[in-house]
Amino acid sequence: MGFTWNSSDVTALADPHFIDKLGDKNMIDKNIKLQQLRHFVVSAHRGNLSKASKELRIAQPALSQSISKLETSLNAKLLQRSQKGVVLTEAGNLF
Repeated sequence: MGFTWNSSDVTALADPHFIDKLGDKNMIDKNIKLQQLRHFVVSAHRGNLSKASKELRIAQPALSQSISKLETSLNAKLLQRSQKGVVLTEAGNLF
């Protein structure tokens, strides 16, 4: 079992206006969580936080912080970080 998002899924999530297109502006907490999900998916797909941050058009430290907050809220490590990039952990693969 591996990561099964296809390129069009990732491209849609990488769109900086993806969350805005969902509609309800009163759902701030949900938007933050959707943004974290988008950050996670694009990072996992790219395998590199630097490449993901460029695609998402955000700073790499902000991307790392977003994913860390998602991991904290789930109480699970989703990505294994190294000098070579990132790979999904078992929890990340299940998520």
